Amino acid sequence: MILFFIFLLFLSAISPDNECPYRYRFYADTAICYHLSDDLYDFDGAVRYCEGTGGKLVSLIQGERAGIANLTSHLLVQPWIASKRNTSTGIFYNLDHSVFVPGQWAQGEPNPTNGDCVTFKGVASNFGLQTTQCYQQQYAFCKIVPDLCNGGIQNGTFGSIQSPQYPNQYYNKLMCLYYIYAPQGFRVNIYFPQIQTEKNYDFVEIYEKNSTLYPDRIVGLSGNLTDYTYQSNGSFLLVVFRTNYVITDIGFYATWNVERIQPLIISNTTNSGELTSPNYPEDYDTFDKQLYYIQVAEGGRINVTIDDFLTQETFDYLDIFDSFNQSSKVVRLSGNSVAPWSWFSTSNVVSLKFVSDGSYQYKGWHLTWNMI
Repeated sequence: MILFFIFLLFLSAISPDNECPYRYRFYADTAICYHLSDDLYDFDGAVRYCEGTGGKLVSLIQGERAGIANLTSHLLVQPWIASKRNTSTGIFYNLDHSVFVPGQWAQGEPNPTNGDCVTFKGVASNFGLQTTQCYQQQYAFCKIVPDLCNGGIQNGTFGSIQSPQYPNQYYNKLMCLYYIYAPQGFRVNIYFPQIQTEKNYDFVEIYEKNSTLYPDRIVGLSGNLTDYTYQSNGSFLLVVFRTNYVITDIGFYATWNVERIQPLIISNTTNSGELTSPNYPEDYDTFDKQLYYIQVAEGGRINVTIDDFLTQETFDYLDIFDSFNQSSKVVRLSGNSVAPWSWFSTSNVVSLKFVSDGSYQYKGWHLTWNMI
């Protein structure tokens, strides 16, 4: 009983988080909940004991060996591990059908004369798996893999996602899925002000299909990045956060919003024309992002005249650029005090961008243009 309380105190000191069911304690290095029995059992009895607590006898996965050694080094009696030898083939296997990792044996093991079942030797530097007779009395060492992810489904017009515990350290061995659904006819814009993960091992991945297969991955982001943006082609986006079994960092935070999918409007067939905000003179829609391009003959310039303008101040606006790639912004127009307004381009190309948010809508604007 004293050993059991030492075990609980050790786990509690590692992580105060209540991630686990009753009697189990969370160990952050392995991101798994563990429980050690008070009594001793033979191998089959230990399996039944763990199942009775809602868990399973511990079977070692890749990267778990050192963490198990830390948890069991104080024990005078080695705990059972959910691995056995197949007496027909001589090959060891895990009861839960996970991959048995031969590299987790203690030095000099496996010793076929010691038995067909497996315990864990956690003392000294020679820690690892050790063969043991299945009838011997050992502790039952149980585990439950908790649901540590904070993912799930988000829909609507805006929101945010973040790695578990952000801005504190995330856990090892995560695969968190964040599903973002925009309304039909809209696309998703996502912005990561900061990504900080173990480079080349822990990834923030973006997909536009409900698939986590590598060929469907749009991008995998790893290491230290800032100000990363992505715009979906359709109304669905899947963000996946994967971590391996060693080294953690603070992870990521991202905000997302939606915008209406609208075709480009191009005016280049005449020497004059007119452009309007969507639906003009009726109110424009929420979450508009409409692009416009005007092009006249080489050597010509463009006179732009706005004769009517009404938008929500600051949040709904019209940007005008003296270029095709929208790199040379001339002005941002917004509110109810714009018209009349005129401007002459310096080249034969002008582009415009109209943006609205999700709150108030007004009639928008109307402009005429002609080549000079």
